[in-house]
Amino acid sequence: MTQGVQGCYAGKGSFRPMSETTPHHHPEYEETFARVATILDVMAQEQLALQQGQAALQQGQAALQRGQAELQRAHAETERTLREFIAHTEERDAETTDKLNGLIELMGRHLREKH
Repeated sequence: MTQGVQGCYAGKGSFRPMSETTPHHHPEYEETFARVATILDVMAQEQLALQQGQAALQQGQAALQRGQAELQRAHAETERTLREFIAHTEERDAETTDKLNGLIELMGRHLREKH
């Protein structure tokens, strides 16, 4: 490269000096930059879509966890209620059995006294 001379590489490592009055364009570079800008724009859009998808997924997972916690609470409440109902039913069954046994004894005594 020549010191103090403005220019550009014309390909295959050759340097072409240019003056300030000479119009200078690199259409292949401009096209490449436009393509790169388009690619970067598409990548940014895809990144944004990915981030939005991940946010939606995280919200869905949080809702699922809340639903599972509510289901566990409802299950525990159902189990507790069922245990209480069974205990109450067993208690009533025992009372009924005691009453029936008492009635059987009473009827047995009544029959024995008659004979």
